[in-house]
Amino acid sequence: MLSLDRSLYLILVFLILFRTINIINSNIGESRTMQDFNKKLTDKIIEQMETLGDNWLRPFGSIGGAPINAITGEHYTGSNYMMLSLFADCHVLATYKQWQSVGAQVRKGEKGIQCFRYGKYQAENSQGDEVTKQFCKYFTVFSITQCDNVPEWIVDAAGLGESVDTTEVIKNIDDFIKNTKAKVTKGSPCYIPSEDTIQMPDRSSFVSNSDASSTSHYYSTFLHELTHWTKGPGRLDRKSHRRFGDPTYSFEELIAELGAAMLCARLGLDQEPTPDHAKYLNNWLKALQGDKDTKPDYTLIHDAAKFAQAAVDHLLTYQPESFKLAA
Repeated sequence: MLSLDRSLYLILVFLILFRTINIINSNIGESRTMQDFNKKLTDKIIEQMETLGDNWLRPFGSIGGAPINAITGEHYTGSNYMMLSLFADCHVLATYKQWQSVGAQVRKGEKGIQCFRYGKYQAENSQGDEVTKQFCKYFTVFSITQCDNVPEWIVDAAGLGESVDTTEVIKNIDDFIKNTKAKVTKGSPCYIPSEDTIQMPDRSSFVSNSDASSTSHYYSTFLHELTHWTKGPGRLDRKSHRRFGDPTYSFEELIAELGAAMLCARLGLDQEPTPDHAKYLNNWLKALQGDKDTKPDYTLIHDAAKFAQAAVDHLLTYQPESFKLAA
């Protein structure tokens, strides 16, 4: 018969092993969920690139604005912004419990969209030292169109059904750009790192077509170059000293396109691809799909969205408290 000390020792060992296995399984499950999230997002982007070509980003502005939480008023950012822009039918969303908290009810049978958030917590490592660790939690949101008994104040706050004053939108974007105090000169659209200067032609250089107005083309391009500008010294210092055709160069262009799409949504403008967008499309598709020599890169969109969101957040720091975003 085992002694009491021996029995307690075995119980303690069992509990430690049980906890370790649970942590490992939890991490594996979390990793798989993140992989599933990235794969679903990537597959949708690939589908749009193949079917819509240069216009693959246009659906990002088709749900009425930048995705926002109906209860807290906080915007969904990064990959969550992209996932909701692609799969939601409206930009006003909340979790099941959040809708219930204001008396609304998600209709039976409605399917939500999974999002995630990162956080940090303090824990002890194997040496007994306190360290900061990161966690990833998943949650599901439903749009306002999937709910009944939505309070009127939420509908009013979301501005659903309100007409857009184009003149005010344009003035707002002009102010947004000026507030950054970025150096802008005349020339073909580009950001010149060696001079830390944005080049932009006159608005009259942009023409309307069947898809969009000259105004949308002009400001989408300007916001694209402004996103590039955030990588400069003393700002975000994104490193991509590569030439055209290099994967890193293409990655920076993807960041700029996503950044412009996010900015357009926040400023109330329909986003349009830049004139040379098609030059990068095949590079992005190749990286996302992989080929006989490389595996599909399911983290490319997630990482680009993360950098694009950082660029948007940085540009917002230049705006005064009185500045009003459209969404």
